[in-house]
Amino acid sequence: MKILDFGCGEGHLVQAFNSLGYDAYGADVIDCPALDEEHFRKISFAPYRLPFEDNTFDYVYSTSVFEHVLNTEEALKEIYRVLKPGGVTVHSLPSRYRIIEPHIKVPFGGLIQSSGWLKLWAALGIRNEFQSGLPWREVYQRNTGFCKEGIHYLKYKELKEIIISVFGNVKIMNKEYAWVIKRDDSNFYVDNDFDFVWGIHNAHFYSQEEYDLCKENAELLSKKHCKPVKVEIKVVKE
Repeated sequence: MKILDFGCGEGHLVQAFNSLGYDAYGADVIDCPALDEEHFRKISFAPYRLPFEDNTFDYVYSTSVFEHVLNTEEALKEIYRVLKPGGVTVHSLPSRYRIIEPHIKVPFGGLIQSSGWLKLWAALGIRNEFQSGLPWREVYQRNTGFCKEGIHYLKYKELKEIIISVFGNVKIMNKEYAWVIKRDDSNFYVDNDFDFVWGIHNAHFYSQEEYDLCKENAELLSKKHCKPVKVEIKVVKE
């Protein structure tokens, strides 16, 4: 089974999947020193392209990546291109309606990004882990820049329309918890009884035996990848 971690970050999940016997690769816009040249490829921008051949992967996934993607349609088209027919792609990302935006820590920062709103919370002392001790004006300026270039929360309707344009169809199961999207019209479903990494794989992609094996090796994954998610997307390529 050939797997791609889209936006692999530090490469922990790629290493974990490879240690379990899968053929896993990572791709990102920044370098990943933890992965060797064989298992990591840098995403190019001009033109935007995943550095893999067509119909390469059985499974493409991401965790907390698509809220940073400014070119959502291009990214989905590339994922579609590198997926094999019948391949699966699953993506988890924080909802724009979360009470605390997880990057800048501003209340409802995924939904409200006006100058006055960002100034208010900077003046009240709200900081993320990289902003401790900074004056409020600098925090406001950093958050303003990050909201323009670092995060891009689409509305459900907007994301739905883009996915339909690339994969053909989509169905929102539960706005407050998860989405499931399937290329095949016949079946839409969601399993929200498990954390993202284990639950979706067990319910929709891996066998029970593989699921049990993953559970036995859960320590291989960093804790941040094992938390429940707010938005979940699944697409099957015909």
